[in-house]
Order: sequence, then structure tokens, then C-alpha cells
Amino acid sequence: EPINTYRRRLLMRDFSSIAEMNTVEQLSGYLDAQTPCADVSTAENLILFTIYADEAVHPSWLERLSRCPKLQTVQFKCTFTEFPDDVMRRLLIEPTLSQTGELTFLIDVNVSKEYERDLWNLKLAIAKESGLLSKLTCFTSKVLTAIPKLLMEASSLITLNCKEVLCSDFPEAVLRLPHLMTIEGKEGKEGKEGKEDEKPDAWPVRTVTFQTLDAFLDTLPQYDNLRTLNLKGAWLSAIPEVVLKLQTLRVLDLSWNRITGLPTDVSAWSNLTSLSLVGNQISELPDNLLALPKLQTVSVPKTMDVETLKTAYPRVDFEVWSS
Repeated sequence: EPINTYRRRLLMRDFSSIAEMNTVEQLSGYLDAQTPCADVSTAENLILFTIYADEAVHPSWLERLSRCPKLQTVQFKCTFTEFPDDVMRRLLIEPTLSQTGELTFLIDVNVSKEYERDLWNLKLAIAKESGLLSKLTCFTSKVLTAIPKLLMEASSLITLNCKEVLCSDFPEAVLRLPHLMTIEGKEGKEGKEGKEDEKPDAWPVRTVTFQTLDAFLDTLPQYDNLRTLNLKGAWLSAIPEVVLKLQTLRVLDLSWNRITGLPTDVSAWSNLTSLSLVGNQISELPDNLLALPKLQTVSVPKTMDVETLKTAYPRVDFEVWSS
């Protein structure tokens, strides 16, 4: 039977004892860190290699593993005394950008959470050397708890999604990237009392997504170019005063709240093009709202008299949703 998985203590002599090396798809073992790697060129079908070691692996292992034609993932289950940049560089080859604009490499390297930031710093350094950092448009990490410094040089970045990084810890230089449209972070206890006070007076961020509402409403005046605001399902009984003052707002989603009426003074919303009010107990819309110069679309619950609205304001597209 072909050998698909081989798990044991891997030393140099072990490779010569694996008779069917060319059929192995997964290798998992404990490495002698000081032992040079044997010839693994026969591992033509190797896809996954998991490394266990007490210290940095001998560079020859990574150099020769990188030559395996089908290798996709190398997992490090090691306790490093320091992050081995020189070792990792042997695996982080052929950096490219995916269709979504994220940084990818020919071989996926996985490390423990404590070294994830170091790994990303190295990945971004390699991207900078290859001229890809300035073209990076999307950065996503589910485990990082701090933003890598080199990300501040990603001048084309549009989307930044780091759910484990406190919103209050996003560096000012990153938030001021010229094309950044969407950020997603973690709202914590520091939201109102911690580093929030150190944020700059104005951030050129157009679209912002946060996980909770409390601290976010207090920071809204700092987003002087905010264009899209999603307050869907935020349990609002009225539109917050700070929202009524957002002059650059173009898209506002207030759907599935508990709003029963709208204010008549919405003059600050002169740039608003789209408004969603689905799922609220609203019976009528103020004339001043529907007369906003750039308003194009309003989504309303089915309970409203839409035909009358269409007749009175023919330039506005009223979308009807059941609620």
C-alpha cells in the first residue's frame, strides 16, 4: 500500500529508510535541530510537512523542502529562542497578490500565535523587497493582536481586517493611508478611557465597521470623511445627534432598530444618497429628508404608503421591504 502519512522522529538516516518516499503526502515529526537535511527530492507528492523541534531548524531542511514540487503548507510546532528570519526566508518564496489583493506565497507557513506578528513582519518585508507592498489592497488576520509596522507603507491598502486588534490600538499612520476604505477591529474596555483620547482629530477613513456601538458613537466626529455608516440592529430608539451632524455621509443603514420617528432637521446630510429604514416603526418621512439634493434610494418597510411617496418625490427610488 502507498504511504500517505508518516509520523515519527525524523533524523537524517530516517529518509533513507522510507522506501516509498515518493508516495508520501504528509510528514510529521520531531527534528534534530542540528542535523542537516537528507535529500528529500524523492518526496514528489509531499503536500504538508509539520515540524516539531526545540529550537530553530537547520536551514538545509527548509531549503530542500522548498524544492518539493507539490508542497503547500509547512507548520512549525517549535519553541524558538528567537524568530529565525533566515530559516523562514527559505520557505517564503514567490510572493504574489491574490485576486482579492492579499499577500500570498507559494508555500503557506504556519507558526504559533506568539510568533505570528514576527512572521507577518517578515512577509511584509519580503513583499516590500519584491515591490508588492505598495500594491497590497487587502490585509486580513484572525490572530494578530497588534498591527505590523510595515503595513504603514501599504499605500494602496483598501481593506484592513484585524479582529483581535483593539480599535484604540490602530496606528494613526495606518488609519491615514490614502485609499483605506474599510477597517474592522476589536472593541475593548479601553474604548472610552484608554488610548481613545490619543487619536488624531481627523481620520481619512470612509467606511468603518466596529463590533460594538458604545465607544464608537463617541469617536464619530473624528471621521471627517466618513461616507458609509452601518447601524443596522443597534437597538436605537432615535437617531443619535452625532449622526445627524455627519456632513460627508453618503450611505446610512438604520434598518432593524426601534426608531419611531425622524427629525426634520437633516440639513447636514446634503451628500446622502442612500438611506435604509427597514424594520423600524416609522409611519411617515419628513419632507426635508426626501428633499435632500443627492438622495437617490430609500428603503422603507411595507407598512408605509409608498405609492404616495413615489408620486410626491419621483426622483427618489423607494425600495419596499417586508418587516
